[in-house]
Amino acid sequence: MKRRIVSWMLLLCMIAALFGSCSGNEKGEKKEMERGSTETGSGGNEAKPATTSHTPADRILPAAGDFVIGQMKSGFGGENGKWLLSEYLASSGTKAEIKEYASEKELIEAARTGEIDLVSGNDLVSLILAYEGNLTSLDAVIGEYYGAGTCYDKVLDAGRINGSFLIAVPFFNVMPESEILVPRGAVDALDGKARSMEELLSLFDGLEAKDRSHSGPMLPDMLLNSLLDLPGKRVGGKAAFNAWTTLQKDLEDDLQAWLQEVQSGNASGRMPLFTYGGESSFNTVSWKGLYQENGQPYTQYGSDAVLIPFPVFEGAGFAVNTVSQSIPKASSNREAAMAYLAWELSEEGQRKIASWEANGGGSWNAVSKDVNSERIERYLKSFMDADPDENVLQEAVKEAERCLEKADRLAPVSFCLKQSFSELLRLRSAGSEERERWRVMLKDGTMGAAEDAEKAYSLLTSYVEKTEEEASRPRYFEEGTFDDWPEYLSDFLADYLADLGYEVTKAG
Repeated sequence: MKRRIVSWMLLLCMIAALFGSCSGNEKGEKKEMERGSTETGSGGNEAKPATTSHTPADRILPAAGDFVIGQMKSGFGGENGKWLLSEYLASSGTKAEIKEYASEKELIEAARTGEIDLVSGNDLVSLILAYEGNLTSLDAVIGEYYGAGTCYDKVLDAGRINGSFLIAVPFFNVMPESEILVPRGAVDALDGKARSMEELLSLFDGLEAKDRSHSGPMLPDMLLNSLLDLPGKRVGGKAAFNAWTTLQKDLEDDLQAWLQEVQSGNASGRMPLFTYGGESSFNTVSWKGLYQENGQPYTQYGSDAVLIPFPVFEGAGFAVNTVSQSIPKASSNREAAMAYLAWELSEEGQRKIASWEANGGGSWNAVSKDVNSERIERYLKSFMDADPDENVLQEAVKEAERCLEKADRLAPVSFCLKQSFSELLRLRSAGSEERERWRVMLKDGTMGAAEDAEKAYSLLTSYVEKTEEEASRPRYFEEGTFDDWPEYLSDFLADYLADLGYEVTKAG
């Protein structure tokens, strides 16, 4: 019995010593920053030591404190998250430093080495860290909201990788490039489906050619999205490329036909039946009776419009546009970073998000349904009469919420990758004069500080240099262009991800 008492006393002493040690370390590591403020650093290479805590990742609980945020510089994908952060710091009495980077390679290395505690606003970097197992589980924070019926679960689920919430999405919009506005009757004719590229092409072909489209080819963002399979560690694919180019050729033909109508004075000025992108298309008030003239629909599919997702793969919903956030495993201040994410998801944080348009920020959707419903109603009222019909207003709100329920994924892209991919498609087909003009822009500050732009677009620069001897060709979707586009793009994407330390294979 005495031996057992002694053993218990020794164990209690060891626990007391451990807590004393942890407390001392926290005091010693406290940053010298002004309370309730943010400081922007240069994104240096000096790394903090990785955490030595042995607490399981899914059991880390929020605790307010100081932390370091890593994000891209303005002009290279830096997002507007500082206003919300300032609100949190003022209410919590904590402080945060922001380190900014021009290179995604530097940002991802900062996360891997523990130089930063929170990755903010770069979905590509956060997703790579998630799939390679370098992020902290956020289940302790997000788990209480998911499945409770209070939030957009599919949006929260977009940040769940391999069964754990690893990326936080506290507010969001629908990525404009993934939106397509079409006649509701055309979708009904497909039994409510347009969930694959084949079905989308069929829908497009069924629309009246005269009023179908006059916007021209789409930005290649959705092509890029369709060529990236991060969890499968694969890039490329001829089938996706061919389906995409078929649609772009049709859109270009419609544009040229419409321009001829304009020149001859016969253009109708009607709303086209197939439009893509743009936040204005989310004004659900205008969708009722959109395709009509003199009180009559000018399409066989009726006058009402509906917003559908661009199917980068079968069954895909809208891509989420957000300032996503994740906590690296190497962070030494994980509890403090998690406390900030917990505040963002709280009612106080969600109401701050919903009031952004009144505070100089963006018109974001809060992930809380109740909070966001109020925000949507205020937004839609601005498009209606001073005394709107309540039934019409509520139906418009419900239609907007039905669309938000289809937002279900983070696109594995980033600002720099999208810019590089778009310029790659353009510059390879361009002549030497246009390539030289681009090099000048790279150095004269047009694309950001020259030193930063050189880092951000280093791989693109090397690919452009390889095309120096190539003459100009038609655009990538036109006749007479390069025959090797699918392989060429696969090579570029594989090299881009390899530069970030994420090795992939190339699809045939």
